[in-house]
This record gives sequence, structure tokens and C-alpha cells, in this order.
Amino acid sequence: MKNLNTHKIILAGTALAVLIAGLYIYTGEVSDTQGESGTTSGDTGKNSDNDSTPDKPSGKNDKSSAKVSRPKVKDLPIKNQPKVSSKKEATEVLKKNKPDLGLGVDDNLEVQGSTSDRKGNQYYHVTQTYKGIPVFGHNAVLEVEQGKAVVISGSWQDKIKVNTKPKYDAKQALTMAFNKLGMTQDPEFTLTSKATLVIIVSETKQHLAWSCNVSFKVPVLDAENIIVDAQNPEFLIRAPLVAN
Repeated sequence: MKNLNTHKIILAGTALAVLIAGLYIYTGEVSDTQGESGTTSGDTGKNSDNDSTPDKPSGKNDKSSAKVSRPKVKDLPIKNQPKVSSKKEATEVLKKNKPDLGLGVDDNLEVQGSTSDRKGNQYYHVTQTYKGIPVFGHNAVLEVEQGKAVVISGSWQDKIKVNTKPKYDAKQALTMAFNKLGMTQDPEFTLTSKATLVIIVSETKQHLAWSCNVSFKVPVLDAENIIVDAQNPEFLIRAPLVAN
């Protein structure tokens, strides 16, 4: 099972890298102020009218911390080791094993692609979704040896129960999250691509959130990928946006 162990290491490393990439994690009381554009409104606690120094928020004064949980890598041996030679057959195996994985009717493991090794073993790469929304950082591999499905290895989240209808759109959620940080400048930002919904798991709850690529006009900051709660706006992850 050396190949499987290698894939487990890769899965664990990838999940950890994704989560560590969130350089700034903020939470706190949500402001009642709701902006209509990418410029925050209301009192932001400016020091003076002449203070033009860009303020990069630290989040040190936040009242709580919604730290993102690192997914645990698990194994589930496949009973009876059914034959698998296609994406469709892999999907059927995953579907039949949902109860053993602790997944409910609204959960799915969706095959994104496959790779193979020199021995001809196939590895179907899987992401978890809840009501069609990706579960952030939760990925797995269905290993097929000699044409038979032998094990699912990776991370998946059981007992997800999240309202999948966002209370705020992405720009509103970002604006409200920025408002509570007390920055010395009102940020002006632009979404550089379409925001997408994700489910993200913290140490205390499960969040419906927007994943956004953001560029800043004021203050002058590097572009970021930001994950912000779509129901009770707070920053869950902020990470530098790496150009392809």
C-alpha cells in the first residue's frame, strides 16, 4: 500500500497548505451598517483627516476567534471491492458507501478526475459537496488496485447542517466585515472574479461563506483571496492571491 500512503501524505499536506494559507483570521460583532458598493460606510475610527498611511488590520481586538479546522485524513476500506474502470463506476461506489462515511442525503463525493501509476492502479480524486456547494479543504481519493476499489482515503465532514441561502451577497458581506475592523481608511475594493459559495468548518461551527478574489484601490494592498461568512459577515480566511 505504498502508493496509498503516498497519496495520504499528499492529501494531508495539501489540506494543511490550503488552511495555513489563510494569513489573517478575524471575527467579532457584525456592524449593522450595510454598504451598497465595495466601499465601507459608517464610522471607521479614523485617526485624523490627514492620516494617509494604509492600515492593514491586525484583528487583535476581535472578541472571538473562528479558527478554521484542519481536516483529518481518514481511511474507509471498500467492502467486497467492486470493479471500477470509469468515472461513472467510481461515482456509484462512492454513493453506495455514503452511509459508512457518515454522509447524509445532501452530501456528495464528486469525482473531479483521476490519475494512475506505473502498475496501472487508478486514483479517483474526489471533493465533498453539500447541496451542491463545495466543502472547503475536504478532498479524498478512491484507490482502485488491479481494477478493484479497495479504499477511500482523505477528509470528509459528516453531520453538515447549514442554511445554504446566503443572507448577504459577496460585496455586502465583505463591506460589513471590513467595517468592524476599525481601519483608518475606508477600503475600496473590486471583485476580480465571480464569488463562489463554499461550506467552511471552524472549531465552533459550520459556515456558509463566499470565496472572493479581491483587489484593493484604497488602501494599497496586495490582491487577496478572502473567505467571508455569508450569514454573519466575518473574515474566516484571508490569503495572498497567487497569480497563475
